[in-house]
Amino acid sequence: GPGGTGYFSRSKELPVCIAKAVTQRSNPIYEAAFGRQAFSMVNLLPEAAMHDAIKGIAPRQFLDLNYRHPLVIIKFKKESEVDDGIPKNVLMRALSADRDCHMAIIVDEDIDIYDPWAVWMAMVTRTDWKTGFFIVPSARGHGVVPVAREQAGIVDKVAIDTTMPFGMREKFLTNQFVPVDVTRFIPNFVPRPWYEHGG
Repeated sequence: GPGGTGYFSRSKELPVCIAKAVTQRSNPIYEAAFGRQAFSMVNLLPEAAMHDAIKGIAPRQFLDLNYRHPLVIIKFKKESEVDDGIPKNVLMRALSADRDCHMAIIVDEDIDIYDPWAVWMAMVTRTDWKTGFFIVPSARGHGVVPVAREQAGIVDKVAIDTTMPFGMREKFLTNQFVPVDVTRFIPNFVPRPWYEHGG
């Protein structure tokens, strides 16, 4: 589901609670039944902990993160050539900050961490796969993810550094275009990403 893995743990016998009364607030703070909404609450504290862990080792360079276990995407801004090694430290911290994190990806500040297509393009066009990719084998993972569940909770964790080397930014940036009001030429035009305009 959104914000979660979409998997649940195996069924088992648990204590049964019998409600004798149900009350209702006129202004509820949060309404949730276990399901899609609950994933947001389940994810809230791990995301905050992940934020604090990364901020602790890269306070200026770390900009934002999008963490929906088991994947975290981190936005990072390099300020000098000294920062070229820090993304690896951040990735290691992310994988160890929460047991449920199986994959960590770090991107530059121009990448939208909430747009999967932008993150994929950064991986494809900016990652040096000889040095920007590493695996942590046989680590403790999220128990409801099938690959971990079938191996008693053990999973390989993956980290991907898509950040551009400092000083080479102009070689990696995509072409930029002057904004155009297309509706001047096509009145009923509906703006969509370019890859949705295909035949």
